[in-house]
Amino acid sequence: MTMSGDGEVRLSAILAPEFRELHKTLNSSYTAEVWCRGGRGSTKSSFLAIQVLLGLTKDPEAHAFISRRYDNELRDSVFGQVMWAANKLGIAHLWRFMTSPMQAVNLMTGQKVLFRGVDNPLKVDGLKPKPAKSEPSLDDIMSW
Repeated sequence: MTMSGDGEVRLSAILAPEFRELHKTLNSSYTAEVWCRGGRGSTKSSFLAIQVLLGLTKDPEAHAFISRRYDNELRDSVFGQVMWAANKLGIAHLWRFMTSPMQAVNLMTGQKVLFRGVDNPLKVDGLKPKPAKSEPSLDDIMSW
């Protein structure tokens, strides 16, 4: 699978073997929710970060919402993993990562990955990202 102009990114080289079957399932059918089991070091956060970015790449009108139980767990876990995945996939230059509010924005499409802790329901209630752009504007291309 080619994810960047710099060369080919082989998913088999970055996906842990225990998640390859789930990756195939997610690629072949619509899945609204995924629950992964595993302790620390099980690579589930890495796998899910890769899957989120691949899913957004396939559907330029989609957004993603990633939550953890507590807000203070986000930066050093899933937020960092999504940054790592963007680098591994060779698409980090297409994303802007911000910590306040914690989100990643695709510079070409306007897609967002929102990160929230669910310890405070008011932080999650009413999240409505603007529709993503289906095609980049000339301003988007010139700002690269």
